[in-house]
Amino acid sequence: MIRTIRRYLGVMLLSLFVVFICASNGNAHPPKNMTVQYDADVQMLNITIDHPVKDPSKHYIKEVKIEKNGKPVDSYPYTTQPGKSPFTYTYKVPAQSGDTIKVRVKCSILGSKTGTLRIF
Repeated sequence: MIRTIRRYLGVMLLSLFVVFICASNGNAHPPKNMTVQYDADVQMLNITIDHPVKDPSKHYIKEVKIEKNGKPVDSYPYTTQPGKSPFTYTYKVPAQSGDTIKVRVKCSILGSKTGTLRIF
C-alpha cells in the first residue's frame, strides 16, 4: 500500500514538473521577422527586429551577431530589448560593393533568426 502511494506521488510530481516546464516556455518564440538594411553613404547597418513580447526585460533579443564575408565583425549582447516590438538596432559597419553581411539575432528564451544582405 505504501509503495503504491509513493509511486502515485512520484508520478504526480513528475507530471506537475512536466506541465510547469511546458507552461513556462509557452510564450517563448524566436523573432517573428527581421529586416537588414545598409546605408552605404554613412556605412550604417540597420537591423529592424519584430519580436513581440509581453515583458521585454524578461523575454528579449539577447544577442546580435554580425559577419562580413563569412568573418565575424562583432557580437552585441543585450539584457533587455528597447520595446515590445518592432525595434531597430544600428551599427557602424564599413562595407563596400560585393560584400555580404550576415546577421543573426538570438532570443533570450528560444530560437533565433538569420538574415543576409549583399551590398551593391
